[in-house]
Amino acid sequence: MYSSLDVHDGGCREVAILDGLDEREHGFVITGEYDKWKKLVEGEGGVINVLVSGELAVDGDVQRILRYTEAAVDLADTSASLDSRFVV
Repeated sequence: MYSSLDVHDGGCREVAILDGLDEREHGFVITGEYDKWKKLVEGEGGVINVLVSGELAVDGDVQRILRYTEAAVDLADTSASLDSRFVV
């Protein structure tokens, strides 16, 4: 499963569930095992630590992520604050 977030000027304009990476143009892709994503969404580990440790892999413009670390942290914190239901 893939998802796409269109983040711009401090807001999220769109979230979409995709069947494949070729459905959208992207600046970078973050991939990882289900349990690693679940850990992040549950607020464990911190997004920067998870990325730096390699628990989730970044493919693409890593400099772009580094420029917007505050936004990445905010997205992870927001995800952790929501009621979540995990399906396999």
